[in-house]
Amino acid sequence: MQKALLCLLFASAYTAFAVPVTSDYSEDRVYPRFIEFPDGQGVMHTVDLEAEPDYELLAEIERNPNNNRYLLFTRRNSGSSQTLTMNNANSIRNSNFNPNVPTVVVVHGWLSNQNTDINPVIRDAYLRKSDVNVIVMDWRRLALSDYATAVRGVPAVGRGLGQFMNFLNQVTGHPFTSMHLVGFSLGAHIVGNAGREMRGRAARVTGLDPAGPLWNYNSNRLNRNDGVYVEAIHTDGGYTVGGLGIGSNVANADFYPNGGISQPGCLTNLCNHNRAWELFAATVTYNHLVGRQCSSSSQITWDNCRGSQLRMGNDDLRKTGSGMYRLNTNRRYPFGSKLAYDSPRHREMLEFLVIMIKALLFIVFVTVYTVASVPVTSEFSMEREYPRFIEFPDGDGVMHTVDLEDEVDYKLVDDITKNPDNNKYLLYTRRNPGFPQYLVMGISESIKYSLFNPKVPTVVIVHGWLSNQNSDLNPVIRDAYLEHRDVNVIILDWRRLALSNYVTAVLGVPAVGRGLGQFLMFIKQITRQDYSKMHLVGFSLGAHIVGNAGKELNGTIARITGLDPAGPLWNLNSNSLGPNDAVYVEAIHTDGGYTVGGLGIGSDVAKADFYVNGGTSQPGCLTNVCNHNRAWKYFAASITYDHLVGKECASSWQITWNSCKGPQLHMGNGDLKKYVSGNRRFRANTKRRYPY
Repeated sequence: MQKALLCLLFASAYTAFAVPVTSDYSEDRVYPRFIEFPDGQGVMHTVDLEAEPDYELLAEIERNPNNNRYLLFTRRNSGSSQTLTMNNANSIRNSNFNPNVPTVVVVHGWLSNQNTDINPVIRDAYLRKSDVNVIVMDWRRLALSDYATAVRGVPAVGRGLGQFMNFLNQVTGHPFTSMHLVGFSLGAHIVGNAGREMRGRAARVTGLDPAGPLWNYNSNRLNRNDGVYVEAIHTDGGYTVGGLGIGSNVANADFYPNGGISQPGCLTNLCNHNRAWELFAATVTYNHLVGRQCSSSSQITWDNCRGSQLRMGNDDLRKTGSGMYRLNTNRRYPFGSKLAYDSPRHREMLEFLVIMIKALLFIVFVTVYTVASVPVTSEFSMEREYPRFIEFPDGDGVMHTVDLEDEVDYKLVDDITKNPDNNKYLLYTRRNPGFPQYLVMGISESIKYSLFNPKVPTVVIVHGWLSNQNSDLNPVIRDAYLEHRDVNVIILDWRRLALSNYVTAVLGVPAVGRGLGQFLMFIKQITRQDYSKMHLVGFSLGAHIVGNAGKELNGTIARITGLDPAGPLWNLNSNSLGPNDAVYVEAIHTDGGYTVGGLGIGSDVAKADFYVNGGTSQPGCLTNVCNHNRAWKYFAASITYDHLVGKECASSWQITWNSCKGPQLHMGNGDLKKYVSGNRRFRANTKRRYPY
């Protein structure tokens, strides 16, 4: 009886989750009702986007702009503030405010105040760089309310700030051309409303990852007319699962660092979101981050923007520009570009040197391998060629030192084995391409009341180590499918295990894979969708997960594709991806494990193994992580164009020397009837840029 009631409650709740937000805001129709959003200290809070607003508080905020506090910092009082008060001219005249130097206003986000990190970091960056007035606005009276109330009150807070800036102009003669308004998250929309109150006369308005929830269709959001020059820096784009930023163009110039979704060194949305103000503060000091203009969203995603350059952020009050821009940053302050030399000539020289070095290393490797190779003696006995310590990347491309003899977290592995619910399944279709519905193992209503369509194919995407549902390969492959085919795309998020140490993750992969296989059995039972309509796609460790899922289903799945299956601890591992895990199994090798530092397995594991450009080094790549990631980029491109063709090879030497002469086979693509007999190897050659 209790289970029946729980199922009924779930069905009711899930229907609400799957339906667009219908609150009286009418500001956003795509976010689920309940989301997670951080406060100024980085603590996540569950937000109900349909919560009843506190109308009494909103009325007070509307009537009394003095709920906003304005704290002045200058080089004469860099550590202790002076309070400026609306309609009190003496509070300004008796302060250190200097009308002859620029003024910067910094506005925090939700559940924050004057002491939140963003304020001192940006304030100090400015005051060390130049003589300016820095005004920190504290709007905690509204900011500490529930999120839905705070959103509704943002326009009034912004108007109050705009009226204060008008008052400052009247009292001191300080020109609007010397004013720069900077806001983070909800604060970005506040400075937008302030700019409107100033009739767009502020020299600059900068939105730092403007908040997304309840803002996508909100006419009160930041927009390009709010200042003479309006700029937005997007770091946690709202179209991904749990994205905190709006992720769409709102300004004269919209910058998308690292694609605007996931930032180097970040494993959480909170880290991605905060990176916006960290990047901005760094540009005030160094003015070193430069974006290239993009003509489309796909150019941003694929990092192939070729337009004019524009510096992101900085303190230039005469700055102008328009369009979308992408730039790439490093993982640590001051976040400068990863390559010191970015000209085509320098890149070509570096690539040539890398190729020569790899060739020399290969010759040395072949000569001394039998002597130099020392077996790993860990209890796994899964791999006998890698050294004990290797470098392996997370989902953002950040390298981590891995100890292949590290201690296993057996408690976690046991939990993963006993509880398949550690896996999360997120459904996307053409009716909900940007925001998922959650499918739950054992809860049939989660499937019946979703947009899952058993009449169209199902594609499951599985990420790798230290990654999650937001890692780049998920939206890229998802969007490639949904733009060209009517399919169900299910993203498996297995972060519970993926965020553990590498050795623990390897040991837990079979359990995660079995859980996925059992989930697909459940899908079939509920919807009667046949396995012949299912395609499992996994990257790195995810390739071995989909292999184990296929084993759980006795090889009856139509297709499994392994994207550069992980190498370390897998060469002699019976749980690795294998040719019998599905009717047709394909592997795309791009960073083969027999090279120094290779991240992929580099050996035959499928019915059709593609060794792209030889399988060890990819055009335009200077690092193993670039080679490794190229596997999922090739696959996504093949979904769109089905243009990458391999020739069958009779030997490893033919692969290495590019002399394969056998029959052709298209690599990747979404063909569920694709098949080859036996076990075959192919070489395909590509170009350095999308679509390759």
